[in-house]
Amino acid sequence: MCYAIPAKITRIEGDIAIVDYGGVIKKVNHTLVDEAKIGDFILIHAGFAIEKVDKKSAEESLEIIKRDLGQFKPEDFDLPGKEALEKMKGEDVGVRKGD
Repeated sequence: MCYAIPAKITRIEGDIAIVDYGGVIKKVNHTLVDEAKIGDFILIHAGFAIEKVDKKSAEESLEIIKRDLGQFKPEDFDLPGKEALEKMKGEDVGVRKGD
């Protein structure tokens, strides 16, 4: 299963939009979306904004995703252990607000 995750555009730098995924800040290409602007909510897939959505739809989608993913435990996924995550700190894997 693949999710297109909604995010809010907080800044635009040319073809790149800086977006907020509920505290996780990422850079995405917004050229596939007409007239993207700061404050818009967009769906993102594979690093590209693919569609603008209204705030209500974005919030509803995020709640569904949280509900669906909330049923899992970290051990249900093939994820790196804590030591591997510590080694990844500082790599370009996303930045949280305040970091």
